Amino acid sequence: MFFFGGYGSTWGDVDAWGTSFEGKVSGSSVTRIPYPGDATAGDPLNVWNEDRSEHVAQAIKACRDAVVIIGHSSGCAIANDVAKHARTRGCSFKLVALDGFCPSEDLLALPDTSVWSAMFEDEIRSLNYDGLKAKAGNKFRVYKSNVSAMWPLHFSLINLNVVNAYHADHRWLPQLRCQFGSSGDRWSLTLATHNHLWMNLRAELRRAVQRKRS
Repeated sequence: MFFFGGYGSTWGDVDAWGTSFEGKVSGSSVTRIPYPGDATAGDPLNVWNEDRSEHVAQAIKACRDAVVIIGHSSGCAIANDVAKHARTRGCSFKLVALDGFCPSEDLLALPDTSVWSAMFEDEIRSLNYDGLKAKAGNKFRVYKSNVSAMWPLHFSLINLNVVNAYHADHRWLPQLRCQFGSSGDRWSLTLATHNHLWMNLRAELRRAVQRKRS
């Protein structure tokens, strides 16, 4: 798996997510890619260039196991660009966009592409819900979250510990730590093992593995 963190994500953020994922999925391996430090939220590719995407695509090409490319928020723009390069190289992969930049029409046409946003009680929608629903067509998926505000919904796709008391400074994760006091314990960052989003992703990953083996 190649995981691209959203705007403002540091190595510590994506490493915590990857460590959590690997601990829950036996035999999995996550390549963690934080957000480029100087990039804006609206145009990460201005800093993350074609050469970097090609470098990651080469690593994907070398993988023997099934590959999943996941981006969250603005990190989806980078994940999509890497997927474009990987597709040019003839790689097989599953692309998952989590409430960020929508993949291109060419990437949406691939059988293993899915685009996710979040909603609370069929009423309150995540940051990019409306735009993704309009663009992604039948690849659009909805995670039913238990938080009830736009920004917490946005982060609920990658953080089990997100709460409604979300500060207006919407950098990627520092304010989304587990409620463990000041002990320094790292927060749990994972696709929730108990919900529809995770069950769907795990089933699709199995199918991708079976196709690759056949």
